[in-house]
Amino acid sequence: VSRSMVGELLDRGVAKVVGTDLDRRTVEAAVDHFGGDRVDFQQTEAADLSILATACDVLAPNAVGGMLNPRTIPGIQAPLVCGAANNQLEDPARDAALLADRGILYVPDFLANRMGIVNCANEQYGVFDGDPAIEAHLERDTEYGVYRRTLEVIERAARRGRTPAEEAERLAAELMLEEHPIWGHRGLQIIKSLVAEEWHRG
Repeated sequence: VSRSMVGELLDRGVAKVVGTDLDRRTVEAAVDHFGGDRVDFQQTEAADLSILATACDVLAPNAVGGMLNPRTIPGIQAPLVCGAANNQLEDPARDAALLADRGILYVPDFLANRMGIVNCANEQYGVFDGDPAIEAHLERDTEYGVYRRTLEVIERAARRGRTPAEEAERLAAELMLEEHPIWGHRGLQIIKSLVAEEWHRG
């Protein structure tokens, strides 16, 4: 996950990416792959959480859950926390409030990283490259896409005096009551994709 994120950030012109991993080989592979002075990757021990106190624009926890808690939140020097790890908050209500009290905007993990479960849920309808049912979630103008939903949660939270974590849970509960739309012509989309990829040639 982090490797994909680093590549995307560098492609978009980010000034620098700082990261750590427990595995030395993973760090060495990342350094070899990305190289340059815009990346700073270090191998670290499991008990060393100092990376969370790095001064940065965005803190992106992408591995172990429960890393944001009363022991680490006071040291965070980023105005925004948005990562792909599951269950980043050790205690969702308590730690979301701690982040908010420090003026740190937290994008709930299940909002930021939801494409994994969306992809799994959609597998029952067939899978193919460039699937518009998946790609739409990544477009900025799609109402239910990651970008617009994130803005919606942040705006709702500010308006209602709640944390984004609490508001995201409320929105999820609301959306669970909506019926899933019927996808027309799905079979035709899959067939066209298979033909375009020359699937029959094996």
